[in-house]
Amino acid sequence: MHILKSKHTLEERIADETRKLIGTSPFRGLCLKLLAAKRPQNMKPDTNRAQAEAEELHHLLAGESKDKDCKTKFIEIFTERSWVYIAEFVKKFQTISKDWTLESAIRKEFGNSSDTAQALRTIADFSMQPFSALYLVNQSFAFSPCGQKKTYDFWAEKLRVAMKGYGTDDSKLIRIVVSRCEIDLMNVVH
Repeated sequence: MHILKSKHTLEERIADETRKLIGTSPFRGLCLKLLAAKRPQNMKPDTNRAQAEAEELHHLLAGESKDKDCKTKFIEIFTERSWVYIAEFVKKFQTISKDWTLESAIRKEFGNSSDTAQALRTIADFSMQPFSALYLVNQSFAFSPCGQKKTYDFWAEKLRVAMKGYGTDDSKLIRIVVSRCEIDLMNVVH
């Protein structure tokens, strides 16, 4: 009952609680930006902007700019851009950067197994799925990078991991089944 009577928004409460638990880490910033839900609708991505941001991130990784923080730029792109834009950005970054793959760039900035690195890799992987709910959100723009797995392969892999080994991660299994049941669960399980 106390939560219902709170004068603070959910975002303010989560910001306060995460500050107590994890301080001002990049993961906290990523979570709060995702919670703010500023991701725009999918539409044809601005390839020039994706190219410019890929070049900017490459320069930041190389240490050529002292004005901006590379971690902040990663989080900005992965939380405030549409899914199809992120996919375009990933492709542009891969062609621009001869020094890093996107995976190694994330590892360089956030470490290999940090929560932030795992979240960014998941966002990048999901954005590259051609026949995903991303496409279904805005069917006026068909986005399908060649050679990528279908979205239901993404969710099938998540289900496999949730059921792997002797125990089942019940909460993950339930979350996936419930979230996909009216979208594409039949494709996921076949």
